[in-house]
This record gives sequence, C-alpha cells and structure tokens, in this order.
Amino acid sequence: MRIHRGKAAAVALLLLAVMAATALAVAPKKGAKFKGTASGKVTFTNTFTAKDPLSFKIASSGKEITGFTFKDTVCDFAKSPNAPVGTIKIKGGKFSLSNARTKQVATLTDSGKAYWVLTVKGNFVSATEAGGTLTYTEHETTPASSCGPFKFAFTAKS
Repeated sequence: MRIHRGKAAAVALLLLAVMAATALAVAPKKGAKFKGTASGKVTFTNTFTAKDPLSFKIASSGKEITGFTFKDTVCDFAKSPNAPVGTIKIKGGKFSLSNARTKQVATLTDSGKAYWVLTVKGNFVSATEAGGTLTYTEHETTPASSCGPFKFAFTAKS
C-alpha cells in the first residue's frame, strides 16, 4: 500500500487542527456561580430592548450547569418568579439544551400557571465568563395562551 506525501500531510494537518481545537476548549471554574443578562430587541406595538436576568452554577465536577434560571421580563403574564431550567451538560467548554419545558410556576396575574419551552446554547469564553443564546416561549395554562418565541443573546460572569 502506497501513501502519497500530500495526502499524509493533509491528514497530519487535520489531526493537528482537531487536537488544537480540543486543547483550546475553555473549562468553567468548578463550583462558580454565574449571573448575567439575556437581551435583545422585542417588537409588540412598540420596540424595546428586553433584559432578562439569568443565573446558574457550575457543579463541583465542572461537567454540568446546575440551577439555570431566568426571569422573563417580556410577556404580560411574566409576573412569575424565575423560570427553573435545571441541569445542562457541559462538553468541551460548550453547553446546550433544546426544547426543554420548565416546571410550572404560579403567576401573579390570575390563578393559572406559566411554564416556558426553551433552548439554551452557549460556551465558556473563559473560566469565569460564558456567552450564548436563550430562546423561549412562555405558556400560560389558564387561560391557555402563549407569548414568544424570543431569541436573546446572553453573557454571564462569575
């Protein structure tokens, strides 16, 4: 079997690039607590910039985000407490959770409950800073209605 030098060099370069990308992955600080804001433009009858606070903690293993919560400041029935998202796996300095449904929380506007369906995608730019996107739709059970989807960029620091 004959290996051409050009092909062998290309394979070697590809392997080096993959190894370098893996080496550049940023791991978060274990046990760190992060706080930040997801923000973006929203247009209803007028246009404004939403600023939804969010927070989370890194597990002592450094392999999971625990207690991810955010506060929906956009929707009319968003007078509920922070939306509890839960645990998100971290792999190679990146994290994501798709189409997750939060627990229902009581609203202050009526006797109904609200929950959110959301997607979180992000990465750690340093051991103490993360960025990404938060996409969500809020749903209310009584009366049945929804608000969104909204897609906001976020940053969070410990």
